[in-house]
Amino acid sequence: MMENLLTIDSGNTNTTVGLYSKGPLSVCPLKDFKKEENQNITTVLYSNVGKSFEKWDGPKFINIKEHLIDNSLLDMPVNYGESIGEDRLAACYQVFQEWIKSRKVNRAMVVDAGTFTTIDLVTRDGFEGGHIFPGTSTLIDSFKGGAKLPELDLTSQVQDKMIPRSTEDAMKASIQLAERGLYEKWWDLFHPEVIVLSGGLASWHQNYFPEELVLKPNIVHLGLQEVFINSAQQ
Repeated sequence: MMENLLTIDSGNTNTTVGLYSKGPLSVCPLKDFKKEENQNITTVLYSNVGKSFEKWDGPKFINIKEHLIDNSLLDMPVNYGESIGEDRLAACYQVFQEWIKSRKVNRAMVVDAGTFTTIDLVTRDGFEGGHIFPGTSTLIDSFKGGAKLPELDLTSQVQDKMIPRSTEDAMKASIQLAERGLYEKWWDLFHPEVIVLSGGLASWHQNYFPEELVLKPNIVHLGLQEVFINSAQQ
């Protein structure tokens, strides 16, 4: 059954597809997906928070929110309005299945570090809600108003526990302090027992977290896969 599934994660920046026909999940950009070589696909389960993608003839396209009924995504209660982002919904469903429903922990922090930085709380009561912060790239872009300020990149961080001694270090350290501070405040307020990190900027953000951090690069695709499996069992 899994060999007939394709998942699509259409984000604010990139659109990727998840294939399951050759063993473990493999992910590639939608533009590189060869439809003619995957005629066996009968179902496309997708999350879309960015630009609409072009659908094609053949498979049945199902949006994840079609499974969101009466404030529940299948077996996960959703304590949030209908405006919930589909990618957040899929990611939190994956964490709910792996960490909460299995009774490994009671409270999980789910972080997606991408165009925006989202932090969500998943508990035994389901998806509790969360926060949406400006992403790291947005924070960097905020310096563009300074005519003589240097351009920053995300290739390396600076030691943010020391006073910066250059303008570039001062800019980077301020971003790092802001991001680290919001995470530490979030931990203090909501007391998660596990932290699951994903997103295109996960490698930049992972330095803010303890060593027990769980990296889950393709969590939206994995969450969509879980929705597909569990919806078929209902």
